Amino acid sequence: MLTALLTGASATPAFAEEMTKEVVIDNKSNQEVNASDTTGSLEGNKVTVTKDGTASSVSGAWTDGNGTVKNNQVIIDGGTVRGNVTGGHSEEGGATDNTVTLAGGTINGNVYGGYSTDGAATGNTITLQVGADGKTTAFDTVYILYGGGKDSGNTTDDVVSGNTLTIDGVKGITLANIENFSNYNFYLPARLTTNDVILHLTTTQTTDLSNSNLSFKVNSAQNLHKGDTFTLIQKDSDSLNSGKNECSEVSGPIGVAASFRSIVQKTGNNLVLSITDVAPTADAKSMVETRATQGVAVNMGSDYLAGTTMAQVANASFGSDGFASFGGSSASAMRYETGSYVDAKGVAFNAGIVKKTPNRYGTLSWGPFFETGHSSYDSYLDDGTHGSGSASYTGGGLLARQELAGGLYLEGSLRYGRTKADYSGLTSYDTS
Repeated sequence: MLTALLTGASATPAFAEEMTKEVVIDNKSNQEVNASDTTGSLEGNKVTVTKDGTASSVSGAWTDGNGTVKNNQVIIDGGTVRGNVTGGHSEEGGATDNTVTLAGGTINGNVYGGYSTDGAATGNTITLQVGADGKTTAFDTVYILYGGGKDSGNTTDDVVSGNTLTIDGVKGITLANIENFSNYNFYLPARLTTNDVILHLTTTQTTDLSNSNLSFKVNSAQNLHKGDTFTLIQKDSDSLNSGKNECSEVSGPIGVAASFRSIVQKTGNNLVLSITDVAPTADAKSMVETRATQGVAVNMGSDYLAGTTMAQVANASFGSDGFASFGGSSASAMRYETGSYVDAKGVAFNAGIVKKTPNRYGTLSWGPFFETGHSSYDSYLDDGTHGSGSASYTGGGLLARQELAGGLYLEGSLRYGRTKADYSGLTSYDTS
C-alpha cells in the first residue's frame, strides 16, 4: 500500500516507485497528484489533502493501461483542489471499491468515486462528513458528484451499480448535481431543523433517484418528533425524478435506543422526509440493565448489612470500654428477572466499630461502618441481545441496634456512597 500526505502549498505528481508508506509533498508548483501512476493494476493506495495543501487534481490511483484500480482512497479534509477528485482512475480497466471522503477544504471540480475511460466503475463510495475542525467541504456550484464516471463514448459499461453516496451528519451542502449512485445513505445530523436543507442542487438537469435505494439514520442527539419534516434534496428546478422512492415508507435508527418511521415524498421541486412515528427499540432495554445491576449490587450490600452484620453486632464481645469491632464479606450469584433476565455475581465487604451504651429501654449499640462491593453481570433479552458489564459501590454509614426488654429489638442503618457501572453490548458507556 502506498500513501501520500499533502500538507504544504502545492504538490507535484507522486509515482509508485518514488513513494514510501507516507510522503509529505509541499512547496511545489500546482500539478496533478496521484498515489500511483502505472500501466498495471493498482490497489490499496491513499492520498490525503489536508491543512493548506493545494493540487490541480487528485486521484487515489491512476493507470494508463487496462489494469484494475481497486480499494484506493482519497481524503480531503483541508486545502484546495482546483480540479477533479477521483478515488481511482483506469483508462481501459475497471474502477471498483474506491472511496472518497470529503471532510473539509475546497474542491473546484467534479468528484468521482471511480472513473474508467473504457470500463466499468462500480462499488465506489463518496462520503460527505464533518471534519475534525467542524467544517465541511466547500464546492463550486457548477460541479457534480459521480458515483462512477466514464468517457462519453463509452455507452455500454456500468458506472452505477453498487456506487454509494453517504451524507454523514452534514447539511447545507450546495453543488450542481449527484449522478450514478445506486445507494444514498442519509445520516441526519444533530440539531437539524425543518428549515435546514441537506443537499441543495442547482442544476436544471435531471437528478434521477428512480432506481436508487435510500436509507436513513438519525443522530441520537436529534430530538425527533412525529410530524417533523426535513428537506433532503432541494432543487432550483422541477427536475427531480424520485421514481420508486415516491411516497415510500422508510424506517431507521435514532442512535441505538430508538427508531423512527417516515415517508419519503417529492414536494414541489424537493425530496422531503416526513416523520410518522418515533419509538424506543426493543433492544433499548439491554442498555438500561446496567441500572438494574447497580441496584442489585447496592441491595446485596444492604442485605449483608441487615443480616450478617447486624447479627455480628448482636453477638459481639464488647470490651470493658463498651466498644467492639466487626467486619466480613459475602459472595453471591443470582438471576434478576427484569422481563428478560440478568445473571449477576458479586462480593460485598464491610467493617466498622460499635459502642454499646445502656439506656432506660435496654442497651443501644451503634457505630460507623465502611462498605464496598463489586459485581459483574450478563443480561439477555428475549430476542437474544446480550449485554455485559460490571457495577461497584463504595460508601459508609451509621448503624444502630436497640435491644428492648423481653427479647425485642429495633435496628436500622443509614448508608451513603457512590456507585459506578459500565456496559458493553449494543454500545458501550460508563455511568456513576
